[in-house]
Amino acid sequence: MFSNDALVSSQYGGIAMPKIVVLAGRNDSVYFIQNNAVDVHNLQSSINEALAATGINENVITDFDLKVFPNPSSTKTTVEYSLAKASDVNIEIYNEIGVKVKTINTETQMEGKHILDIHFDALAEGNYFIKLITKEDYLTKPFLLKKINY
Repeated sequence: MFSNDALVSSQYGGIAMPKIVVLAGRNDSVYFIQNNAVDVHNLQSSINEALAATGINENVITDFDLKVFPNPSSTKTTVEYSLAKASDVNIEIYNEIGVKVKTINTETQMEGKHILDIHFDALAEGNYFIKLITKEDYLTKPFLLKKINY
């Protein structure tokens, strides 16, 4: 139900109608509340089911985290990621129109935190995307390459 009217929680939450609310914050954070509890797994499952019904297949990662810094970057970026379990990891760099411009293949990595510096001397200024790929999932983060002239 979509409405500008106030939600009266006492009208929901019975056996026939469980109380389920999905809220999106201004900073693009999403909150899922089912009977007054946030359940991240069920939230992701609900979103994936809704997307699948529309024909959109979007993998959202729950097995690892990815940080890209500094962003913007001038010649190199540090990629920090944590794996929940051991996996082969590949990193692909795409330009703003979706062309793969660099691939970094790594060996099987153990669970835990990993840090990798990626140099971009041969790339032009612009918007890029770093895609971290494991055997089961992937995650993509944007970054800006801005050359500094001295």
